[in-house]
Amino acid sequence: MPRPSNEGPPIEVAAGLLRDGELILVCQRRATAVHPLRWEFPGGKLEPGESPDACLQRELFEELAIDATVGARIASVEHRYPGGPHVRVHFFAIASHRGTIENRVFERIEWRALGRLSELDFLDADRPLVELLRRQAMLDLAASRRILER
Repeated sequence: MPRPSNEGPPIEVAAGLLRDGELILVCQRRATAVHPLRWEFPGGKLEPGESPDACLQRELFEELAIDATVGARIASVEHRYPGGPHVRVHFFAIASHRGTIENRVFERIEWRALGRLSELDFLDADRPLVELLRRQAMLDLAASRRILER
């Protein structure tokens, strides 16, 4: 008897954070995709034998037409979708990229301020990172306003 898709080892996924100053590139899934019209960070599933870095470079070229340099791993998040897959998403900073960003597969792509990411309906596996970025944006704002200094 086949195992339900949410049992067993997680599906490994790599996702990238592309920044332009205080803006982050976010992508909306197509209406016909699994989890239609939900927002996510660009990336995708690792192929057998592929490293997260190589996966992310491949996915960013396929999805956005860019040649990316993958930077530091920011976080890894595991999530079990009810009745669906168990995923482990590895989030990486994108240190730089060559080429002009082109939307090849998404409904929409958008540059969004860090503090406004939580306004979007993100995939459940991406939400912990959205919250981490929101908190970082709040701390950055506090530091810039010298709230904690006297």
